[in-house]
Amino acid sequence: KLYTFTTPPGYSLTTDHPPYQTESLMTNSIAEYSVDSGPIKQVKSGGGKADAEGITLTWDNLDPMPLDAKELTFIITQLGDMKGRWEFKIPLN
Repeated sequence: KLYTFTTPPGYSLTTDHPPYQTESLMTNSIAEYSVDSGPIKQVKSGGGKADAEGITLTWDNLDPMPLDAKELTFIITQLGDMKGRWEFKIPLN
């Protein structure tokens, strides 16, 4: 599993319901990843949770990592309704 955290512009958590961005982020977020510069694979967010600070997204349908993997490159291409390219290099050793 991989977790990301965001506080969208204008975000505020109300006492009666999460902001509109929460549902969009949990259902419309798309990323891709590769291990050690290997083939790129696409993954969708598997949900998440909202709190007063922001929204945590869970990406839980990644393939198992090889034991000798050195680096995971994780690129978010869509975050809710926002298109973009947010790239993260994550050391695995």
